[in-house]
Amino acid sequence: MAGLQTPGKTYLPRRSNLEKYLSSALIYQFSKGLELLEKPQALLPNTLLGKPEITQLNVSQTEYDPSLKTLLLIHEDDLSPEASSLKDLKPDLLLVAADRLTWRDLDFTENKVSWLNEALADAHQRAARAFPEATIHSEVLTLRANSLAVFFDEHNITQIVMMRPDIGYLQTRLIEMFEDIGNQKINIHYTDREEDLQIRSLATAGFFGFWKKLIASGVLPKKVPK
Repeated sequence: MAGLQTPGKTYLPRRSNLEKYLSSALIYQFSKGLELLEKPQALLPNTLLGKPEITQLNVSQTEYDPSLKTLLLIHEDDLSPEASSLKDLKPDLLLVAADRLTWRDLDFTENKVSWLNEALADAHQRAARAFPEATIHSEVLTLRANSLAVFFDEHNITQIVMMRPDIGYLQTRLIEMFEDIGNQKINIHYTDREEDLQIRSLATAGFFGFWKKLIASGVLPKKVPK
């Protein structure tokens, strides 16, 4: 296996494990080269490039204004705003949107696209129940700057509220689209989950280091209950 995350780590299997779980006949058949497992050496590039710091993009937003006509935008990065601090929001409209253009550009598999569409449809139904006073768009809309601009204009939207998308293709797509629609006077307000704010600063290294910090901070129990 190739250890691609940490320079110098080989991630090779131990011979003792091979002898424990494989038949002796199989080990004998493929024994050539097993001696290399005793003293593995990583092949490092001549120059190790430093990892760039991962930061949130500078997404401009406004304070929530309850007097404005508000659209709750639900996207595939967070399909449960009713289980967040937005649960008491009183939006005028609801819109569930899918970034299907990026799915195509990134060549998502048929199974993945099917799963995402089912999850979005489920979010659409739950949102209708969770925010009964809001007018909900009849279908899951595909995220496109021109179609969103028309939708906002038709419904006189002056404020959009949504869960903040994490770093990734959806966040980039939304930022680009809102820049394209920037000529409209629309307040955009993002909301973070409290648990995300609590643990995000702890995610500075690999998984095991992050896990230990979660336990040390009391976010996770020392022993997982059975």
